[in-house]
Amino acid sequence: TSGDKGGSVEFTHKSFGEFLFAERLLESFLDWTRKVKRRQREEDDVSAEAMDKQIYDLLGYGNLTPEIVCYLRGLWVDTSELDLVRLFERLEHFYLRWCDGEFIDAPPENLPQYKMRLLKEQLPERETHLGLRQVDVYAGLNVMILLLELHRYAKTKDELKDKISFHPCGLPGTKEFDRQRLLRIIGYSHCLDAYAFNKILRVFLRGTDLSGTSLRGVLFREANLSGANLNGANLDGAMLRGVDLRGADLSDAHLRGAFLKAIQWDSETKWTNARGLHETVDVSPELAQQPAFLAATAESQGFELLKEGKVDEAIQAYNKALSLDPNLKVSARFWNSLCWDGSLHERAADVLYACENAVALEPDNTGYQDSRGLARALTGDLAGALADFQAALNSFDFSDDAKQRRQRWVEALKAGNNPFTPEELETLREAES
Repeated sequence: TSGDKGGSVEFTHKSFGEFLFAERLLESFLDWTRKVKRRQREEDDVSAEAMDKQIYDLLGYGNLTPEIVCYLRGLWVDTSELDLVRLFERLEHFYLRWCDGEFIDAPPENLPQYKMRLLKEQLPERETHLGLRQVDVYAGLNVMILLLELHRYAKTKDELKDKISFHPCGLPGTKEFDRQRLLRIIGYSHCLDAYAFNKILRVFLRGTDLSGTSLRGVLFREANLSGANLNGANLDGAMLRGVDLRGADLSDAHLRGAFLKAIQWDSETKWTNARGLHETVDVSPELAQQPAFLAATAESQGFELLKEGKVDEAIQAYNKALSLDPNLKVSARFWNSLCWDGSLHERAADVLYACENAVALEPDNTGYQDSRGLARALTGDLAGALADFQAALNSFDFSDDAKQRRQRWVEALKAGNNPFTPEELETLREAES
């Protein structure tokens, strides 16, 4: 070794140094997860404040390498006394507070300042030293790497997979979900280097859950996103050149303008219901001819045609998608768009099947019944339309204007009248198209 200087350790032989650092991290993990009894109650042996300080000391300088993480995983597998669930909980608690800027914003001398001062004392021969933001970014990104690795490992263990689950932006559908959190982290990491996040994290993103997140315009060049959950993620304009998307789920993702040159994909890559797929850039000839991709592209094009009011072309695109891939699982949302927009443009008879498909897929979504109600009324099924609109009014969250319109329709239908005159449809197109 060339030196052991408190929290900063350098080794001449890289691989041996990485193994020793992994051992050191494991010792800290054991400390952080150890429980002791104090005043007849069980507490963490290392307090949150002390653990935070140790994290900055250990992880606030340089990034974890794949070799260190590989050694570390092998070590914790052979360490039965390590409580991985508790380790995950404590690291996630740190991560969430780091995302909120708790450490770098803390007065008077915060933990990034403390680590920066130590580096200057321990490595005086260095010409340049990390500043506050750089120390803070390294600590946060390294903890994120550990959480991602714990997440992947837990998915292989029946006893852990329901207890350890890391979502960088929080779990969609919960109050903790913040779709732009990762986007802010990527931006913050630019203080290290314009492409720091991609350089440091790209090899650790396999199997990551990024569903519903906003990743518009991000650089994920040559990242390993195999098996990742990107369902509903906004990747418009993202640089995905050379990205490994084998087994990744891009269903319902937004991909308009995304760069797909030289990506890796396979039969398990899911493209269904992706928006803007027909406007992706640099798609390889092989991928462009793959039936599932072709079908999803036609489906995406159909959705855009609907927004433009080109119902005939949209129906043709949907039919093309289904002919290319008879097993294509069109989402209820897509069927509902065809139902609603087709009905608004006086093609209710041609899209009624789409209305039925949407309701069949999500029978509890009364918003889809509302769309079917319009199609039913326009095809002469006034009783069916009345039932659909009443169901929607009872549970769907309409704006005040939309609610008043539907109440008017219900009263007309009860009286045996069809409220959808050409004038009413024109008003509806302007208000709710």
